[in-house]
Amino acid sequence: MESDIKDPRFLRLLAAAKAGAAGPQLETGNSYASGEYDVYDPVRAFYWVKLSAENGNTEAQVRLSDYCDRGFGCQPDPAAAFFWAERAALAGYLPAMERLARFFACGIGTAADHAAAARWELRALLLRAAAGEASALCGLGCFYRDGRAGLPADTAAALRFFEQAAAAGNKDAMLQLAAALEKGAGCGRDEAAAERWYASALGAGSPQAARLRGILALRPRSAAGETAAQTELGLLLGTADAQGLELLKCAAGKGDRKAAAALFYYFRPAPGEHSITSEAAGWLAKAAELGVEGAAAFARKEPAPSAPAGEQADIAAAMEKAAAAGDKAAAIALASLRSSPLASPSPKPTAELKGELPAPAGRYELRVIGGWLTLSAGGAASSFKLKEIKGLAHGSAVPAKGGGYCELWLELADGREKALLMSDGFSHETAAAYGELARALAAAAGLPVREVNLGADA
Repeated sequence: MESDIKDPRFLRLLAAAKAGAAGPQLETGNSYASGEYDVYDPVRAFYWVKLSAENGNTEAQVRLSDYCDRGFGCQPDPAAAFFWAERAALAGYLPAMERLARFFACGIGTAADHAAAARWELRALLLRAAAGEASALCGLGCFYRDGRAGLPADTAAALRFFEQAAAAGNKDAMLQLAAALEKGAGCGRDEAAAERWYASALGAGSPQAARLRGILALRPRSAAGETAAQTELGLLLGTADAQGLELLKCAAGKGDRKAAAALFYYFRPAPGEHSITSEAAGWLAKAAELGVEGAAAFARKEPAPSAPAGEQADIAAAMEKAAAAGDKAAAIALASLRSSPLASPSPKPTAELKGELPAPAGRYELRVIGGWLTLSAGGAASSFKLKEIKGLAHGSAVPAKGGGYCELWLELADGREKALLMSDGFSHETAAAYGELARALAAAAGLPVREVNLGADA
């Protein structure tokens, strides 16, 4: 009860709020929402924030939009969430523009409208760039490089914004500019300039710069046939990249153990997978030949032709009869026959989902097979038991001062979370792609899926 509150600071704030001042009304609502002054009460938080919003406070309008979206202090109301975000955005409040862009992109409280989402995203980026935010300049570069619904790509404009952002010290823009110069995308190809920008990005603390700089340096040596360079370049590109996989095959074929180890991890069968292709068998054998640890257990010769199903049944029946009569050798042979992968067909994948997402996710392959979920991406592979997975989740962090990101992860039965795929940099198209992938994977694996608002990337 408000009558039980004794803190004089809160009582002064409450008095100003009751007098009708929008700012104190918002502060009062925030206090009830956060529990400051020991007054936690979501319903009262909603009440005071709503009064402030109705009095024209744009920050309160965005806060109220969030409450209506989440159902904090009220029942979830997507239409109201959209209404208050739009009202604040039309008043020129930048965080509201970013929220409204997401609502249009995801169809929250309104019909999905990617063209409207793009317009609000662009307006917000331009305002942040005008305020001197280098990350917004980089965001504008990505916006014009990729294009949006109703707004075609403009490579020249993208390069101008990348150059401005890179000059202002933004490491992501340095990477984008280096990549454009390396490939000659919208500009003259200049590998020396690309190398300088990769070096600058590395100096600015970009974790990706070393890898991309290494790829640039290794390409000429790899093209010249240098085995070690082919291996290193293949590892940097990853087995999910077609060129990376071919380079590793080439180097392993010439006896490079490091390349063979990478192929071993790529081709080894997933748990529950009894059969492998002849190509996989060949590379597993190569890995074993070159002494790759663990490869010998997977290396196998071509299986001998098995007896037709009818003959297998006759053989099994004869073994059962002999075993029942006390023939120990027959009992051992029967157990071996029943446990053999040849005794039953290999499980077929329930689903195979392949595609490519922005880095670092890159090219990926997800499979549901024999009670397992397997993932191959970025040169690595992992497997998860379906019975240990409670559900799937995906979400996006909309750019604020950072670049945003999109992510897909597992929610495990023991309460842990396990990341599957993540892409740096937010765009509505990438967020939509993650949503589609999550829903397709959930349907194939028989799992629930939910979308999570990861907030703003600070």
